[in-house]
Parts: sequence; C-alpha cells; structure tokens
Amino acid sequence: MVPTAALAQPPLSTTRCSSRLFPDHVLESVIRGGRPGTLMPAFAEDKGGTLTAGQVHALAVGLKSHWPPAPPKGVNLPPYSVVTNAKRDDSAAAIQRGASAFERACAGCHGTNGEGDSAGAIADPAFLALISDQALRRLIITGRPDLEMPNYAQTDGRDDDFRPLTSAEISDLVAFVRHTGTKPPRRRGATVPLARIWSHPSPRLCAGRQN
Repeated sequence: MVPTAALAQPPLSTTRCSSRLFPDHVLESVIRGGRPGTLMPAFAEDKGGTLTAGQVHALAVGLKSHWPPAPPKGVNLPPYSVVTNAKRDDSAAAIQRGASAFERACAGCHGTNGEGDSAGAIADPAFLALISDQALRRLIITGRPDLEMPNYAQTDGRDDDFRPLTSAEISDLVAFVRHTGTKPPRRRGATVPLARIWSHPSPRLCAGRQN
C-alpha cells in the first residue's frame, strides 16, 4: 500500500514557481471541478458545490496572490502541461534521454534506476499507477519543498554546474520514470519507506542530519 504522504499534494503556500506556472484557467478549472479520485471536491455550483463562477475566479486570484512571485524576466519556466491530446513518447530514444536527465537531476538521491537511495524509491508500479503524467511533470517542475525535493532548476543535492531541465527533458524524464515502473525496482541496502518517495534531501541530509 502506498502511504498517503507519498501522493499528497504539496502545500499551496510553498509551491515553487506557482504564480506563473499554473495558468489561470487551469487553477479555476481545478477549483470548479475538483480532482476526481482525490479528496478534493468540486466547488462550483454547476458541479454540486456552493461557489458561483465569480467566487471561483475570486478564490483563484486570492490564492495566486499568496504564491511566490513570477521568476525574473529571461527565466524560461517550463510549461505546466504539454498538448493535452499528445501521446507520451515512449520510444527507446526518449527513455534513454530521460535516463540521462534522471542521472543528473534525480539519481543522486533516488538511485540510478529509481530504486531508492537516501531518498525513496520511485520505480514502484503501485505509486506510478496512482499518479498521472501531468502530476509527475508538475512535481518535477515545482519540486516538493515540504519534502526538500528541489525544483527543475535548483542545485540542492546536485552538481554545482547543474543546468535547469528543459521542457523536452522533463517530458523525457516522465517517460523514463514510467518505464522504471514496468519492472520490479532494484533496491540497494535497506528498504526506504515510500512515504519519502518524493523526498530529495540536501547534501547535508544525504550525509546524515546534523543539529
């Protein structure tokens, strides 16, 4: 069983890149219709909720006002989503490119093949069956600050010369992560709890927490 903490959404107040990452219509759509299959209900009147269209809009605007400001001009933030009807590229070439991106951005704590190391395993069929490609993409872009996982551009736990992941690399990374779930993960040493599945400790934590 995959623990709730492994699939929980990050706190809205700490989501990195939020103010420009999430298009207004996406945020309003989520508030209006909720997230099917999760604990988030629909809030719009026409969806069984209690909010009018104006209130949904006001709520979205209010939420964004509390999020971090947009990155400086010149910083190319990867798009929140790719073309809705586009089929994920699961070709061998895409998976290989994703493996290369994973090696430099994720393997330091998640293990070479996502089997888990100082952070939890992500090559887990149960976890991957419960999370969409869009959610994987968003988590790669925003990171999980509540679990100390860096976003697509931060160097925490990565090489100092790490360069931000591009939109194409993120798409390939999603394809690779999906591929890892097609076979049992190869874990090294002690099993790491799945509750830490998206945790990506800083170098200080990878070396052992010090007070």
